[in-house]
Amino acid sequence: MSLLLGDLGSDQPFALDFRRSVDTPSVVYLDSKMRWVEVAPTIEAFITELDL
Repeated sequence: MSLLLGDLGSDQPFALDFRRSVDTPSVVYLDSKMRWVEVAPTIEAFITELDL
């Protein structure tokens, strides 16, 4: 239940993760150990952190 958004580098995709909530997905990326790591709890928090 994820929507891939892009790639941060060699084999490091980032995505919206809808597993916890369909309405407020978290933002995650796949690290070098093949684990999904949460970057932000919501897309809104991610945008705020990027200062967009």
